[in-house]
Amino acid sequence: MRREDVTKAEARITYLQDKLDETNIAGMQQLFYQLIESEIRTVMLANAQQEYVFKTIDPAVVPQEKSGPKRALVAVLATMLGGMLGVFAVFVLAFVRNGKAQNQSSETVY
Repeated sequence: MRREDVTKAEARITYLQDKLDETNIAGMQQLFYQLIESEIRTVMLANAQQEYVFKTIDPAVVPQEKSGPKRALVAVLATMLGGMLGVFAVFVLAFVRNGKAQNQSSETVY
């Protein structure tokens, strides 16, 4: 990207210098000099700065404390939740089977 910007700026400088040589009007010459100065500044900044396109705002730092989920807490909660769901499933199955058994026994009585 740096080379591309430098190449484009140099092409613009060449074009502006050609137009500068063609004109004799002082106001236009001053304008061309300002535009050339701007393009030269672009080339200078592109070549001089190590971080031309990107700029480091805040460097990366290793955290002092570990961040993230607490595995022990997640494991304990998952175990408790799994146990509760298992007990609930057993109760539901027992209720359903008991209900079917009552329906079958009541049908045979009639």
